[in-house]
Amino acid sequence: MDSPAELDRRTLAEGRHLRLETITWRAANGATHEWETADRVGGIRAVLVIARLVPSQRLVLVRQYRPPARAAVLEFPAGLIDPGETPQQTALRELREETGYVGTIEHISPPTFTSPGLSSESACQVRVIVNETESRNSAPSPAPDGCEAITVVTVPLTTAGPWLQAAFDRGEQVDAKVAAYLLGLETARRGWT
Repeated sequence: MDSPAELDRRTLAEGRHLRLETITWRAANGATHEWETADRVGGIRAVLVIARLVPSQRLVLVRQYRPPARAAVLEFPAGLIDPGETPQQTALRELREETGYVGTIEHISPPTFTSPGLSSESACQVRVIVNETESRNSAPSPAPDGCEAITVVTVPLTTAGPWLQAAFDRGEQVDAKVAAYLLGLETARRGWT
């Protein structure tokens, strides 16, 4: 059996940020298939910011209206990497713009796919520590872009699982990355293997 292989890629439509394509590919068993995908124009990457407030040990999330979801969604602060910017610079900029907090980078991951069944988009996960005792973080003042409707939400790390369940019970829309992270925290807290 051969390895899967791309045979053809056609652009169906292209906008300022996204390109819709059809990919024709051959599966390992030799069968040919078509797949629709959305790609970032120019291969732009993104960052996802996992910010922890210390000493209170709370996670910083945002509730942001997302037109494709037709709802406000609980998600991590995030954004596209601007030309000439490093992922680290983007993470600190997006955290400041969306939440008003200023922090220090603790760790940055290599790019990972955000939704590989739909898109080639990748993002670096950036862990940031926000020191609440610093004066610049005592009264954070977000400055989102004009089209962003954002509310800052904090989640106690010690009760992440119950907090997530309560959000679901309220009918909140939750980004899958946030849900997976909070469920992982709950799993670690309970000592599950």
